[in-house]
Amino acid sequence: MDRSFRPQVLLLAAVLVAGLIAIALATSSGATAQAEPVAAAAATKGPWYSLQGSADPREAEAATQLGAKVVRVEFEINTPVSKMRETMKMYDQRGIRVLLLAGFSFRVATEREVRNLGTWAKAFGPGGELRKPVQHIEFGNETGFAHHRTQRRGFEYGKRCKQASLTLRAANRGVKILCQADDGNTGDGWIKEMYRAAPKLHRYVDGWVIHPYGDYWRSRLDDNIRELKRMGSPSSKKIDITEWGIATANGERLRHNYGLSRTLTYDQASKVLRTTTLQMRRRLGSRLRYVVLYRARDGAPVGATSDPEEYFGLVTDSGALKGALGRTAGSLLRASAAR
Repeated sequence: MDRSFRPQVLLLAAVLVAGLIAIALATSSGATAQAEPVAAAAATKGPWYSLQGSADPREAEAATQLGAKVVRVEFEINTPVSKMRETMKMYDQRGIRVLLLAGFSFRVATEREVRNLGTWAKAFGPGGELRKPVQHIEFGNETGFAHHRTQRRGFEYGKRCKQASLTLRAANRGVKILCQADDGNTGDGWIKEMYRAAPKLHRYVDGWVIHPYGDYWRSRLDDNIRELKRMGSPSSKKIDITEWGIATANGERLRHNYGLSRTLTYDQASKVLRTTTLQMRRRLGSRLRYVVLYRARDGAPVGATSDPEEYFGLVTDSGALKGALGRTAGSLLRASAAR
């Protein structure tokens, strides 16, 4: 090599080494910053694990304790915005988004009541009052079930469901409707009647709601999804499990438990939770969106009653975490893709 070029070569080498060192330092120092987008991208996959809540501040506290990002809260469909605002802001201030449930037990909503959903969407949807705006409104709760005595009113419900969708589109297109596609094991008449009232109903619905409690959850999902497909609903349409949970009083015997053991401990219930949610994901794949764990708190102290409805909580009635069950649920809620 010509020695006359040696200073320039040395200078160039020094510059290259310095550049390589700078790149290495930048890569090292940026590792933490780079991790956030990767984690965020990973978190966009999978179900939106959520929690059943209420207007009770103790349930909001439990939701915060468990790390929930979305909480399902019911209001009667005719409730004015002014009477919802305190509860909605209670969750919003905690950074929790509300999945609104428009309730109408033992009946089907009227046209006038459905129009009220537009006021909800304007107030609490995107562009409204909340930092975490509402994205979905669930239309009715188990309306196709026999215990509500409305299982034969699918035609009327289907009409109202379509009306609810059009109402939300006119009021705030950022808020969409979820409709009941669960016949509560009463037969296939519910879905058929909905479609008879509103052919192509799936075009108006953002997701189908099913509540597959107990150890027969697979057949519940399969039967309703099969009927939806037969009526023309595409296989890409989301399935929203807006209620599913496990009753446990830590080994105390319950009156019944939907086919599960009546004496589940918190550890045993934790294993059921992990196994079943994984199996649901495998069965439904990308169709599975909401999985709402029912519910935040127990309704009674252990031993006070044998009614399983009082022991679906993930924390006890006193606010203590229900051992492994609470920890497993918390890990699902914190890692949820819901935002």
